[in-house]
Amino acid sequence: IESTEGAKFWMKVFNDLKTRGVEDVLIAVTDGLKGIPEALGAVFP
Repeated sequence: IESTEGAKFWMKVFNDLKTRGVEDVLIAVTDGLKGIPEALGAVFP
């Protein structure tokens, strides 16, 4: 895990999930983690 978990980090994570076959995310609980809402919306609009 990278030292900073911002939008760039989460974009990598979500793009990896998409590459592995995830087609849609119905619910995401983020507990206020920075960058997740933006990255999730960009990868899974």
